[in-house]
Amino acid sequence: MKILVIEDDMNKLQNINKVLSEKNHKITECYSYNSGLKAIIANYYDLLVLDMSLPTFDIKSSENGGRPKPFAGKEILRQLGRRQIKLKVIVVTQFEMFGDSQSPISLETLNNELREKYSSNYIGTVYYESSEKRWENQFLDILNGIGQDGKN
Repeated sequence: MKILVIEDDMNKLQNINKVLSEKNHKITECYSYNSGLKAIIANYYDLLVLDMSLPTFDIKSSENGGRPKPFAGKEILRQLGRRQIKLKVIVVTQFEMFGDSQSPISLETLNNELREKYSSNYIGTVYYESSEKRWENQFLDILNGIGQDGKN
């Protein structure tokens, strides 16, 4: 399976790749909203593993990543629908709450919203905790429900 992973946290990315590499998938990495969206538009993937909160641009020694996008994952799902790109998406996030302190959104609420609005692409969310193995099992359960062609 050809998989795109959009993730800016290198430790989390390494752990996701470790799980994916055990299944011998072809993995491409992107580190921001913009580079991820460009990769999606330019290439075909069977699966997208997506962080919810991302920088706008890749962070480099000369670039700070631009304005952080707390709902970058949701925006990428919106772009998939707008462009009629059929791509299965698993969100892997280490946050339980999103947004600002004035109007926070729980992970459960976000999961329900994504399932309702983006059902043709979105297949689930995994809550990532580096100190726990539970996220790996949940991730593998979702991944195993997808065929080699990215269909479930």
